[in-house]
Amino acid sequence: LVAKSGALFLDRGNRGAAVSINRVLVEKIRQEERIAVFPEGTTSDGRMLLPFYPALLQSAIETGCIVQPLALRYVDANGEHAATFAYCGQTSFWQSLCAIASTQGAGARVAVLERISAADLTRRELAERSRAAIFEALRHNRTEPSPLL
Repeated sequence: LVAKSGALFLDRGNRGAAVSINRVLVEKIRQEERIAVFPEGTTSDGRMLLPFYPALLQSAIETGCIVQPLALRYVDANGEHAATFAYCGQTSFWQSLCAIASTQGAGARVAVLERISAADLTRRELAERSRAAIFEALRHNRTEPSPLL
């Protein structure tokens, strides 16, 4: 399902994988396609923001595009962290999907943050600025219910 949507997958065990993916992303950006990158490079239970991998932002640096950070939180019916949405560790995709489908009142909250121009930044600086903005939004609970969910 995800592959059919046009998602690109990063082979996390291959150090050169980011280089290959970035070539594809640069071309997509130049064709004015919108892309989403998850610079944590893995999944977690959502209780903390993991470090960002600067290599996953190289395509933005090469094209000098504008980056739109988004802070995403999954919450239960009371607005508290929803562990139900965690897709990590030994949890299978099917187990995760079943847990989400059986949860009443849970949802996603998104904060659309200030845009960052990748022009004149290093990928490390872009990763640090993006992560800092997302961290602050999550820390101060500045996310709103997503109209898409």
